[in-house]
Formats: sequence, structure tokens, C-alpha cells
Amino acid sequence: MSAGEKLSQWWRGAKRRLLAVDAFIDSSMYEGGRFSLATLKTIAAFSDGLHVSGVRKALIDFACEGLNLGIVLLLAVLTLAQPAFRLTSDQDWLKRQDLAVTFLDRYGVEVGQRGIKHDDAVRSTNCLISSSRPCWRPRTVASSTISASMSSARCAR
Repeated sequence: MSAGEKLSQWWRGAKRRLLAVDAFIDSSMYEGGRFSLATLKTIAAFSDGLHVSGVRKALIDFACEGLNLGIVLLLAVLTLAQPAFRLTSDQDWLKRQDLAVTFLDRYGVEVGQRGIKHDDAVRSTNCLISSSRPCWRPRTVASSTISASMSSARCAR
């Protein structure tokens, strides 16, 4: 067998293989289309049985429109809340000083305050009371002592 005959034979085999691949793709596309059409016909027949009319249709329409409006409003509120989410994303967002404002006059004398006050501790007769770190004194109940204290607050005795 010469080189020309081998090339001719290889070319005929390649043509047959390419024709087989083309036939496979064509038949797959045709069968897929038939299956899709049959599925759509089944869905259409099922949905024809779900016909609603009268007062029930009006109620369903209002419920659907309310759901659409609710989703749009929820997305709007979520969009407007993004800055607040960013500000409170830290673990210690309550301890930040930028949440409080102190007003001074032109001579540097404090005129007023707004916001969270971090230095408003008051001395009581039993313990140091602070709005940011409350503490409780132990109390005696029926000969047993119950003490409750926060993790970092200690009462002065």
C-alpha cells in the first residue's frame, strides 16, 4: 500500500466519523426538542386546571401585588440601612466615642452633651454605679449568699 492510498483511506474514515458525530448531534437536538414540547404541553394542561375567577381572583391579585410591593419596599429599606450596618459591624460599636457629641462655647467651657455618655459614673453608698457597666451587690437570702456580678465590674465595699 502506498502513502497516497493510506491517506485516502484515513480521510474516508475521518469523514465517516465526522458524519456519525453530526448525526448524533442532530438526533439529540431533535429528541430534546420533542421532549421539551411534550413537557410544555403537560405543564400547560395542568395550569389550565388552575383557573381562578371572581372574588378569589381579586384576593389572589391583591396578595400578589402586596407581595411585590413588600419585596420592593424591603429592598429599599435594606438599601437605606447599609450605612447603619457598616457602623455597627464592629464588636465594640457601643464603646466608640463618635456616637457622643460635647458642645463647647468659644472659651472651651462645656455647654451641653448629646449621645452616649461614657463618663457618667456615680458613687453610691454600696457600689460604684455606671450606666455603661452596672454592678450588683451580693445579697443574703435565707442563710445562703447569692452574688451576681458582671464579668468586669466589681463593687466597692
